[in-house]
Amino acid sequence: MKSVSNKKILIVEDEEESQKIFRRMLVGYDLSFCVSEMTLMEKLRESEYGVILMDIGLAGSKDGLMLIRELKSTPKYSSIPIISVTSRVYSKQRILATEAGAAAYLTKPISKTLLIETIEKCLIQ
Repeated sequence: MKSVSNKKILIVEDEEESQKIFRRMLVGYDLSFCVSEMTLMEKLRESEYGVILMDIGLAGSKDGLMLIRELKSTPKYSSIPIISVTSRVYSKQRILATEAGAAAYLTKPISKTLLIETIEKCLIQ
């Protein structure tokens, strides 16, 4: 069982407004933000995280689904739970995120209660 003491959350989100919403909703957690696959890898090398929130619709050469697959296939990062966060409500996207290795799939706008419950479940797995 994972230690609940690691309340560090890495949020992969390229929209500034969404980052602000996460900051307001997740008071009490140690949050780090990155906006792309390059900054994601830098953050992962710098620190350990209890959970990753991954925006599926990232701009750049790799979207969130690609990044989830890469992280889950890398032994060093494969045990970090990843919660996919997206405005895409299609069931096919949910299936693709789950197949990629996401522990949960949340659609925007996300309720604060659901977000925190999902994070806490991931932190104790």
